[in-house]
Amino acid sequence: ESMRYKLEGKEYVETLMHTLAHELKSPIAAIQGSAELLREVLPPADRARFLANIIEQNARQKQLIDKLLALIKVEKQQSLVATQNIRIADLLEQVALDYEERIQGKKIHLACAPQTTHEAQDKPLAILGDPLLLRQALGNLLDNAIAFAPSSSTIGMIALVATAHHCVEIRITDQGVGIPDYAIDKIFERFYSLARPDAAKSTGLGLPFVREVAMLHGGAINLENQVQGGVCACLRLPLN
Repeated sequence: ESMRYKLEGKEYVETLMHTLAHELKSPIAAIQGSAELLREVLPPADRARFLANIIEQNARQKQLIDKLLALIKVEKQQSLVATQNIRIADLLEQVALDYEERIQGKKIHLACAPQTTHEAQDKPLAILGDPLLLRQALGNLLDNAIAFAPSSSTIGMIALVATAHHCVEIRITDQGVGIPDYAIDKIFERFYSLARPDAAKSTGLGLPFVREVAMLHGGAINLENQVQGGVCACLRLPLN
């Protein structure tokens, strides 16, 4: 058992490092190319453009590494260290505020409608969990929705009690193009990402992080295309 554990750990690290090295090749090559061009005598506009590219690609590397470290941390976490009673309405309000600037910049309407009370128990709708992890996980889902939502469209973020499953369902919906059939089974793989309408490449680590956070809370995450178009991301979390 000890040998199996060590071998699995070794394989995990090797796979992770191989994939990370592959993902870092592109920004490193872009930085190298821009830096070499800056050694030449260039017009100010070209120099500014190449310098901006170096800064952008460096930020991309930092984002990739930061998200990977966050994912590794939750993957290795066996249980929640510190939990709090979290009001769902407060959690969704905070996530909406985190992304308010991006939402306004794309002229998107965010329809946030959380169920505020657990009617059966006549008390505020709440769960037990890690507020920081859940805020980041929901932020990843909202970030995806914003990226794929057309300008001036509506994103929905609702929460309701699923009595049959004794859980809270937090649903984030967009009106984008949806998930292609070939990607359905891959979207939770590390580093897998779909091309975004704005051409910005994501790290492909957001959804794996959400899945790990959901599992730590005894819940689940599911993404599916909607009949009317777009995607519905549904995060299920056990009720107190």
